[in-house]
Formats: sequence, C-alpha cells, structure tokens
Amino acid sequence: GMQLQYPQGLSQIQCSQCNSITQIAMPMAQPVTIGSGSGNPLEVLSLCQQIVVYQEVELLEVLTGFETKNKYSVRDPAGQTILFAAEESDCCDRICCGPGRAFQMRVVMNNNNLVMRLQRPLKCCTVQTIEVFDGSDAPIGRVDQQCTCCCCSPLFPNEFHLIEGNTVFATLSAPCCQVCKFDILQNGKPTGAVVKRYCEDVCRELHSFTTFDITFPQDSTPVQRGIILAG
Repeated sequence: GMQLQYPQGLSQIQCSQCNSITQIAMPMAQPVTIGSGSGNPLEVLSLCQQIVVYQEVELLEVLTGFETKNKYSVRDPAGQTILFAAEESDCCDRICCGPGRAFQMRVVMNNNNLVMRLQRPLKCCTVQTIEVFDGSDAPIGRVDQQCTCCCCSPLFPNEFHLIEGNTVFATLSAPCCQVCKFDILQNGKPTGAVVKRYCEDVCRELHSFTTFDITFPQDSTPVQRGIILAG
C-alpha cells in the first residue's frame, strides 16, 4: 500500500472574517499504510491530525444566488486529496429551500470506495440534523444544530452537538455572531477547531472557493473524526 509521512512543525490558521489565529502543532506522523488494519474506510481520517476541506462554489451560484449541488475535496497537510464528497439533492428543494434543503452526500476515497454517507431531511425553517452512516450504510452518529445566542438562526447556527451512537462526545461552538471559527469542546475544554475561510479570487477559473481547516482532537477515533467532518 501507499505510505504517508508528514513533516514536523507548526501551522497557523487565520480566519479572514474575525482575524482569530489558531496555532497547531504538527508532530511527525508514523508512516501509515492505506487499506491496512481493520479495513474500515474511516481509518483514512486517522492518518493526519489536521485536514483542509475545499468547497467549490460554481460561478452560477455566485452570480445568481441559486443553490447548486455542493462538492468538496478533503486534503491532508501535504496537499494530497484523500477524500471527495458530492451532494445529491433535488433541484426544486435547492431553489425553494436553499440552505435548508434535504440532501444526501456520499464521501468516497480516490478509488470511489464509499467511506461514509450523510443524510439530512427537509427542514426549511428549523434547526437541522445530519445523520451519519459508515461505508456499509450502518448508522454511526449524527450532528444536531443548536441556536444558543440572540443573533443565531436555523441557517446560521452557532453550535453543533456531535453524537456517536446516543452519546454527545463533543460540541462545535462559536462565539455569538462569529460563526467563522468553531472550537471543538470536550468536557468544556477546547481540543480542536474548525475554521472557515473564503477565497478572495472569485473569478479564478470561473469558481470561488471556501475552505474549512479542521484540527481533530488528539485522541479522537476515526468514527468521531468522520462525525466531526460531517459537522
């Protein structure tokens, strides 16, 4: 199999909206053979402590405001794409309900093997729940949106409960009115982060990009990392 190894050092993530800076230690990872071990495709998320999720936004959506099917690529610290995700949704739902629409999303590896599947029911005006299934389509957890501040709305929640089985193992939480950086909280203490950044070059190749820098908790399992990625 293919072996990956990452350099040691520090990485800084700066949010373009609130200018907060997160500094992350990047220790030397041991070489990992993809496809070895338990055979669980979610093990790919155990290869690195930090990933970057690129959301590609089509020019049609930028110019018209009409929601298009979301597409994502997940990359490791070396810039290698390890996962792809593509939304499956109805055109009428995207036009009428926008960000509140129902969808399914398949997350696959480079060889198109299914890693996990996300499913969100139609809820136009209430907080959302995303159900998470593994590659064999067995339920492994869910993500529940929460609104805990005065300026929060169902479309822009400031908190997410990350649930494995029936247990909340962590919370994604952002300060009131600042939803560009979410801390991953376990027992009330920050153990990771999700930082949303926007690409300034909207016209580059007729696309714009949004990225999500995710730093996983050090001791999180592959299943928990999959649920964090779903959030």
